[in-house]
Amino acid sequence: MDKYHIPQHLDTPFKIVIWTADEFLVFVVPFLVVLSIFNAPLTGVAIGGGLMMILKKLKGEEGHHFLLHLTYLVSATRCPLQSDSTIVLSGDRRMKHLLQYSRLQHLIQYRNGYLILASISLILNMLLVLAIFLLIGHERIVIVPSIIEKSFWVTENQVSPDYLLQMSRDFANLRLNVTASNAGIPA
Repeated sequence: MDKYHIPQHLDTPFKIVIWTADEFLVFVVPFLVVLSIFNAPLTGVAIGGGLMMILKKLKGEEGHHFLLHLTYLVSATRCPLQSDSTIVLSGDRRMKHLLQYSRLQHLIQYRNGYLILASISLILNMLLVLAIFLLIGHERIVIVPSIIEKSFWVTENQVSPDYLLQMSRDFANLRLNVTASNAGIPA
């Protein structure tokens, strides 16, 4: 193999196997997260593949630098346009300048709104992950007898004597009362 890679075009993005670096990350990160947390590789592949298709659709006509420019638009600090007093715009040029300025202000408002929504969504997702980790291992399974004769109670470490009595009678009844004739098995 050659020691150096010569790109075919001037702005060819870095590729990992057949994907660009951003497509690879969008596929691999959800796959690894789902695999490590839920041990579900097919779900990870589905989520990663879906996100990669969305990314390719977003980049479609604009090219691979579209997301870089979008990230800059979202993360850039708000700085209003300053008019230079030495340049005097008149007529059509002034109208175009004012239209561009109003469109830019409109886009900045949209960017800020979506940035707030994304921040709220990120915080809620982090709280959800924290709640899931705190609830792991606190689920409770209580087996009840088929016929409840008396009231009973069950806590994390103890059960009432009535519960033990009813459960032992229920298990004994199920274990010792089943024969081939009453189970429907031909002899």
